Amino acid sequence: MADIKWQFRPMSPAEINQESMEREFFQDDTINVRLVREVIQNALDAALDKYEGRLRGSYGPVRVRFSLAGITNPLPAERAQEYIVGLKPHLEAVNDLDNDIALRLKEDSLLASGMPFLVIEDDRTKGLNGDWEQFDDTQEQPAIGNDFYWFFRNVGRSGKGESDNGSWGLGKWVFPDASKISSYIAVTRRSGDGETLLMGQAVLNKHTVVDQRYPPYGYFAEHDTEDFPRPLTTANTEHRPFIRRCIDDFDLRHRSSSGLSVVIPFPRVGGGESEVVLDKNRLLAAVVHNYFFPIVAGHLEVSVEGDGSPVYLSSSNTDYVLDDLPLADTGESSASGYRKLFKMCRDITGLRPDEVVEIGSPGPIQEGSKSHEDLVALRPRYDSEELLAFRISTDVQRRNGFRESSYYSLYLQKDTSLEEGHDYYVRGTLSIPNRDSIRGYSARALLVVNENERLAAMLRDSERPSHNAWYPQDDRVTKRWVATRNRITNVINAPSRLLRILEAAPEGLQRDALTDIFSWDGNWGKPTVPVSVPNVIQEPSSIPIVTPTPPKDLPESRATDFTTTRVGTGFRVRGARSEDSREPFRARLLVAYVVPRGNSFKHYRELDFSLHGPNSLEVTANGGSISPGSSGNELFLDVEDPANFSLTVQGFDGFRDVRVDVKRLAAESIGKEE
Repeated sequence: MADIKWQFRPMSPAEINQESMEREFFQDDTINVRLVREVIQNALDAALDKYEGRLRGSYGPVRVRFSLAGITNPLPAERAQEYIVGLKPHLEAVNDLDNDIALRLKEDSLLASGMPFLVIEDDRTKGLNGDWEQFDDTQEQPAIGNDFYWFFRNVGRSGKGESDNGSWGLGKWVFPDASKISSYIAVTRRSGDGETLLMGQAVLNKHTVVDQRYPPYGYFAEHDTEDFPRPLTTANTEHRPFIRRCIDDFDLRHRSSSGLSVVIPFPRVGGGESEVVLDKNRLLAAVVHNYFFPIVAGHLEVSVEGDGSPVYLSSSNTDYVLDDLPLADTGESSASGYRKLFKMCRDITGLRPDEVVEIGSPGPIQEGSKSHEDLVALRPRYDSEELLAFRISTDVQRRNGFRESSYYSLYLQKDTSLEEGHDYYVRGTLSIPNRDSIRGYSARALLVVNENERLAAMLRDSERPSHNAWYPQDDRVTKRWVATRNRITNVINAPSRLLRILEAAPEGLQRDALTDIFSWDGNWGKPTVPVSVPNVIQEPSSIPIVTPTPPKDLPESRATDFTTTRVGTGFRVRGARSEDSREPFRARLLVAYVVPRGNSFKHYRELDFSLHGPNSLEVTANGGSISPGSSGNELFLDVEDPANFSLTVQGFDGFRDVRVDVKRLAAESIGKEE
């Protein structure tokens, strides 16, 4: 009989002590969201039709199954025992286990109540193809297409292509993360040879057992004399009974066809580090929020099983499933808000090519240009709340490569029922959720980048491992692509730029809408904006815009000559409306991106942005006039009508905080500033 057990390779004295660091990259999401985003992302990347170069959907939608049934109906202890052979000494040696598991280990009762488990499966996918004996990739022996190798024998390295959603090689960490014993067992049927393989992996800390050091990573497999882990295979007659028992024990449904099944023993369902209990409806809500686009398009179906009847989410029943999910009562995250978004997605599929407006310039749209005239002509349709579709051209260029044409699609629809506008960004099939730049508009925007476009590859390189935002100036993207800040920022700002032409500038914004643009006081987490003090030239201290429960020693707000609020991708400065502020005066405006340390204005560079001159940001003034300062971030404001004065600046990088300093100049200093 084969020797099947958990085993960690002993470390040599020369090896460096190193902990697994994957957890640090996924701190922003709850356990439900982490699982949903990474599992479905990998399943869609592994779709059979994509693997074979066919049109998406040729084999039908990719199917993903989350089964929580094993949490309330655990595997009996006598059957569960063989799935943890050899693991217990290593669990006892680590110091970050869930308290419940640590206590049960101490009492030697880990399996007293059986083994609860979570099952995650995908279907109509290719499975883990490739040579399972391969342990390295070199020029002589590359690992192209070796999914098994990349999944089990690499961390922080990926073999995915440019059209895939993932790229960091860290997403599979969500499997051990969801387990209280930081372990999982995978069963895969491969499309390449029809073989079924079984292997497990544990991701613990570096630990010591009986004076022997061990690395964080261990395997549930058959181990040879060199401690090299090999998967169990149905080609091996000694392995077949164990694989079949595993499929039966954990009720794996989809292994009669190619795909991947993952069993997570002792899932995090409360206590310890589990910040949110794994829950059927929370998982479904995460699916709706992150993968609405491929579901509505018919490319993805998800089922979640647990207490009660299974729930299926597909293109035909999205609207009905929403009623039972833990969504907001109102707004875009409510059932009614999602229904409108789903309808928008369905309407997109029915658009004719002649209904799509071509825009050739990805940057700011100049008044008088053809694109500007086309948008002005669309105002009546926009005001009647029609769905407007745009194809926006751009180009991208790899380092040491040629400039290549690309495009993205943008869909806009006015909705006067919205208290705040909302924008959705989709790269390939994956939603990029950390955007919210059109709150001042009564509109819904959906921006889609086709997975096969070169632009999608550049945007993917600008994402961090959790894939929830675009960072135009991160090292990873700037080392691979040319002019990333302008190109990616143009994509991010496209909805607000078009809406500024289609819709009058928004009024009456909430003052706490500054959160995403301006800096805030890290001591108590509320947004702040530097406010000017007359006759003081140095950068002033910040005071709060919103003070729900400020610290007791926070100074009270002082009356100023201006108020500053966020508008789209910029800000608006208004003159004070007090009785003692009616005489004309002159002021100086300074703007800079916030830096972690030091004076933000001293760190300003002309490459950041410019308020005047060629390629300047969009600046408009009412109730006065403006003149350029000596640097690109300086303007002088001649305020003729203080009560009605306003200055609007648009077009900043949406991923950077902005510091604004506007101060009235003393009479004796006027003329000296220039």
